[in-house]
Amino acid sequence: MLVKSAEKNKRIRNICNGLMLCLAQLVLLAGLARTLVKPKDINLYENRPANRVAAPTLAAWLDGSFQDSVEAALSDQVPLAQTMKKTYNDIENQIRYEAMMRISSRHPDIPVQYGKFYVYGGSYLAYPPTTLESLTEALDRRVENCNRLIAAHPDVSFYLYYIERDSDNFFESGEKTGAFEYLRSRVKLPEDRLKKFAVDDLETFERDFYQTDHHWSYQGSYRGYREAASMFGFTDLVEPEGKVSLTDHFAGSKSRSLGAQGQFFEPMDIYRFSFPPMAIQICGQSVEDYGQQTAAAEGKVTSFSYGEIYGQDDGEIIFDSGTTGRGNLLMLGESYDNAILKLMASHFDRVYSVDLRSYEKDMGKPFRLADYLDEHRITKVLWVGCMNYFTVDTFLLED
Repeated sequence: MLVKSAEKNKRIRNICNGLMLCLAQLVLLAGLARTLVKPKDINLYENRPANRVAAPTLAAWLDGSFQDSVEAALSDQVPLAQTMKKTYNDIENQIRYEAMMRISSRHPDIPVQYGKFYVYGGSYLAYPPTTLESLTEALDRRVENCNRLIAAHPDVSFYLYYIERDSDNFFESGEKTGAFEYLRSRVKLPEDRLKKFAVDDLETFERDFYQTDHHWSYQGSYRGYREAASMFGFTDLVEPEGKVSLTDHFAGSKSRSLGAQGQFFEPMDIYRFSFPPMAIQICGQSVEDYGQQTAAAEGKVTSFSYGEIYGQDDGEIIFDSGTTGRGNLLMLGESYDNAILKLMASHFDRVYSVDLRSYEKDMGKPFRLADYLDEHRITKVLWVGCMNYFTVDTFLLED
């Protein structure tokens, strides 16, 4: 009797194990099918583009990059992968967070290392500062690129607006990397066409940037608009009509990259504006609005991220105010300028925003500055971005 019972239990265990293996294989096959046939575009948990499989070339196979891309894609595309990653990260981060808070509460003025970030006051996630020596080679390439384009287009007015942030600052000593000063001394532009969004101390950083995201806050972005507009001599600025609180639980890109949304979050507020009428196109398609700032201020938005509110990093966005005689502006930047595009568009006939990271993919052709200036009768060009924008070769321009 006992032998029969043991055999029965063994069969049940084997059946259960077989079912579990089959289920696991089905999940993996579903992930593989989705990866190859219809991959998702966005990893919502980490707020970034989802990984996809690279082109299966012989070179990619031999150097291992194809295999790496398959592994990365599967980690994003397999069903429940993000749920399992979130569960693991929540447990790990809660233990690490409690240990960090014990140290931070004893020494609130000293940053505590937390993953790849420094934490100030137990809440502000900051990138570590970068030395100028590590940037000079990339900055020199950018200087050469800017000067060549400035010389090639003497009838176009070029402007440069550099956004300082945590990676530009050694907050404890008060020293700075000096990347903007390096650019200013070498880019051949008049002094009044070179400006920086200055972050001189920790208090300014905490006011003008999110605690958990790498972008500037509603206060910082409006300050950025005022300073950028002043470079063109504008004084008739669009004024905010009040502040709107969207959520108390905004977890930005920094906390998402750690998987620590449960530990690092903050309020998200925006200004309410009455933007002037303008026609908007995104990658050749007419749209009602860019971003959801107006809808969010009216309480019509329930999901909150910097990109969802202020607009995504589309290859090309055109804002047409319907006026004439005020000129056309080309803004060449990254995600920082998303928050000020509509504000800047209120001062020009048309504002063209180009993000070189996605222009060729979105528009189906490479970006050529000379052709673009001629086609759209551009009279002014504004380079705008943080340290990454001025040191990453993706943002170098071809004429």
